[in-house]
Amino acid sequence: MAAGGGNGWPLPPEVEEAEYCRSLLETEELAQLKADIARDGPLPIAGVRALIAQNSVKETQNARGDNCILDPELLMLLDVRIDYPVFVAGDNAFAREDIYAHYALDAFGQTPESLFAQQEIGVFPAKSSALDAATQREYVARDVGDPEEFVMVEDLVGRATRPGYGEARAPLRVVKTKVFLGKDRWEDFSMMARFVRGFRDFIAPLMDAPGGEGPFRALRPLLALCAPPSSLPAPGPPAEAPAEAPAEALAEAPAEAPAGTPPAAP
Repeated sequence: MAAGGGNGWPLPPEVEEAEYCRSLLETEELAQLKADIARDGPLPIAGVRALIAQNSVKETQNARGDNCILDPELLMLLDVRIDYPVFVAGDNAFAREDIYAHYALDAFGQTPESLFAQQEIGVFPAKSSALDAATQREYVARDVGDPEEFVMVEDLVGRATRPGYGEARAPLRVVKTKVFLGKDRWEDFSMMARFVRGFRDFIAPLMDAPGGEGPFRALRPLLALCAPPSSLPAPGPPAEAPAEAPAEALAEAPAEAPAGTPPAAP
């Protein structure tokens, strides 16, 4: 299976060229890109990581004014060169198989796409005072499905700080990318994974020890947040065939994560 394959990936070419960043390329540029990919293949995940390391910035803001290490131009550059989804957590990037290799998403009914926020790009006209204003474009990124009005960050600030601020520029087009960012939902899930791993390594053995059930009884409801009651350690000696629980599967992520492992939230 190709990198990041499955769950509808890679996309049909007609979808890529109509709804994603390849639709912004000129005919000659698109033809050259397709020839390059046919010859060398899509950019591998190692190349994606290298581009992010070389080009990420700390001060870029998205459409909500939140800081983002990937500016819109970098998102667009990545999107046209890959045919699989990329999941960015912190300053590193991962293919779908990287996520599945270290987290039991199936046990919790999740997919990488449900935990990471897909990004889209708004293509805006330049300011009227800009040189070549008729052809120049500006770009802003945001999460797909964001219900707020899609406007430039400077217009968002202007509306909030200047009474009588004029009309905000509307996007000429909005295109999707195959880049997904790890935000609150991913951080919550990775924190849960870290908690379950710590509970398994330090608390569960004490509960199984003689007399250990009493002091740690109060912690059982915490584990119940991550696993059904039938999978909790039974008081006294462990059962001969304990149920295989989602929490136990999640805890299989190694305590010392190897290189390329999506980082857990601190």
